[in-house]
Amino acid sequence: MSMFQILLLVMLLLGTAAGWYIFRRLRPMRPTSTPLVIENIQKGGVLTLSDIDDEVEDLDMIVLGRHLYEEEGYQWFELEGEVGPEKKLWLCVERDDELEVSVTLRKIDLETLGLTPEDLTRFKKKESGRFSFQGAEYTFEEYGKATFYPHEDRANGKPFSYWEFVCEAQQRGITIERWQRGGVECHLSQMLKPGQYQVHTIQG
Repeated sequence: MSMFQILLLVMLLLGTAAGWYIFRRLRPMRPTSTPLVIENIQKGGVLTLSDIDDEVEDLDMIVLGRHLYEEEGYQWFELEGEVGPEKKLWLCVERDDELEVSVTLRKIDLETLGLTPEDLTRFKKKESGRFSFQGAEYTFEEYGKATFYPHEDRANGKPFSYWEFVCEAQQRGITIERWQRGGVECHLSQMLKPGQYQVHTIQG
């Protein structure tokens, strides 16, 4: 091999190496960590909630579990959390047209709401209606059937029917769940704005 050919080969190798280096530098870098957003929170994650119900101070919530809901392929999830030694909260997180987050303030029974099983049947048939609770008017929004998977365990699905009512004026909602295994649960919730929750860590 002549000296010219050797020099040509060396230049070719150097050009290839330089091109590869530039490609490596300019190509988009893959994210090195999971985004710090509420949709990514798992067990052990920590977040702060502000302006919740009549609480004066912010609440630091440690996530104890993440539970899955599914209805005909549509999914949303619930974060079960602890904000004190003996106080729990549940956050419902779903994305339809936009991200919706709400916090369950407390559980109540059907009788306290002033409703009967017959009322639920009427709401379901008419797909409309309203009732008053603690000075606020709640309007029927939706009826459906879904399955609840505790801790996202697909082998442990629990079917139920639900009724949803909203009070836009107070940014509150009431969900009534009738479980296939028996029993009715009612939840009073508060709809949250993005500024009312801040994620610190997504898992423990």
